[in-house]
Amino acid sequence: MAPSGAARAIPACLLALFLCSAILTSAVVPPWQGPDEPTHYVLAHALALPEVRTAPLVTLAGRTLVTTVEHDLQRATLASMARYRWWESYGSSRPPDPLPTLFVDASKRLGTGTYVQPLYYGLAALVVRGVPAADVDRGYWRLRLLSIALCATALMLGWAGTRLLFGSEVAAGATLLAALLPQFLLTAISVNSDALLILLGAVLWWQGARLVTGHSRGLALLIVLIVAMAALLTKRNAVPLLGIAILVAAAGSLRPGTWLLRHVLVVAGAAAGTLVIAWTLFDIVRTPLLVFLTNALNIRRVAGTTTLLHLIDFGRISVDFAWLIGGWQRFPAPEPWLWVARILTIAGFGGAMFVTFRSASSLRRSLSFAWVFVVIHCGMVLGLSFWTLQAPQGRYLFPVIAPAAALVWVGMTRLGPPRFRPYVAPALVGVVAVLNVTAFTATLMPAYLPW
Repeated sequence: MAPSGAARAIPACLLALFLCSAILTSAVVPPWQGPDEPTHYVLAHALALPEVRTAPLVTLAGRTLVTTVEHDLQRATLASMARYRWWESYGSSRPPDPLPTLFVDASKRLGTGTYVQPLYYGLAALVVRGVPAADVDRGYWRLRLLSIALCATALMLGWAGTRLLFGSEVAAGATLLAALLPQFLLTAISVNSDALLILLGAVLWWQGARLVTGHSRGLALLIVLIVAMAALLTKRNAVPLLGIAILVAAAGSLRPGTWLLRHVLVVAGAAAGTLVIAWTLFDIVRTPLLVFLTNALNIRRVAGTTTLLHLIDFGRISVDFAWLIGGWQRFPAPEPWLWVARILTIAGFGGAMFVTFRSASSLRRSLSFAWVFVVIHCGMVLGLSFWTLQAPQGRYLFPVIAPAAALVWVGMTRLGPPRFRPYVAPALVGVVAVLNVTAFTATLMPAYLPW
């Protein structure tokens, strides 16, 4: 049955809400406040300039640019950072005098980066192409708009996948939660490769939903595998998405009467064979996997800090960082605000777990599919952060924001006495909307607008 006019208007309204929120966030938060923005920007802008663009990609991958072009871009970027009072945001009363001309001389927070995973930089270079090296501000705003566009598209694809699995009502509620999440908005205005990885995660969710619901299985399977490889060329923490893609391909291509274990082994074997070939022939695929595995084996946490209390504290920090922390982990939300976010998260996922075991088979299948995304990706990313003593940054979790939001929405709205359930959805939307507004008034505006 074709969707009604009101149903067709839902994604348009959600998109408009997100774009308005992103524009407002962009007006409050000045440039260069996202993690590693200067590094990502210089790499993208350098690749767009004629003298660098003509170099073969293989000569650029795996090393930093050491050309006059890069030096000019770093100098112009540092000048822009001084204009937007970047140093004041990190505890200095003023920028260095004289102003450094290279990142290495300016701050330990600034790196140079490489083109080992070039997909984002190639896309960003197309957007910033034609902007002179000296006009960093114009190039930066182009790439901020690119990030907003990528995240907006990810929301719409997330809505499409959730609608296939759970219906329009859950899709609208879950997408609304994601659109109002303050940390997601901060990620959406940052110039870095996270936005592209979030989009690829949303495509994987959407096409995986098409696969398991029987929509164009062949095409969906092909897109799932292509997206997994594209994610590896974007960020090294995309490795969990590769595992998800293999499981989705195996489960989604099952036919009635197929022996599950044999089918899974065949698909997993084919995927593993493809990965081995890619590993052997292409350094551009091998490098991110090696880095991820090396980091996973580089355990820095001592035995005395692996107790249950340490795990609980790490989980609390992970929830906090996923909801709101401005700058490079510098501007946290107030503690009462964070307690509301923690309660919503625990109640949502806890309720989803309960509903998964108590619901009918069709809903259980959809919830289980969402759990595959959330458990694998979040488990691997947070597990790696825990053992290597890294901050569990929320932006690393957003490639699975659509299935996570669906779980929270279902967990909150399907749990409890039936007579109260009609009131849960509007109450949940109201609470998240209040959190969104107070995130601006209590955290972002005091941090940035007094300038």
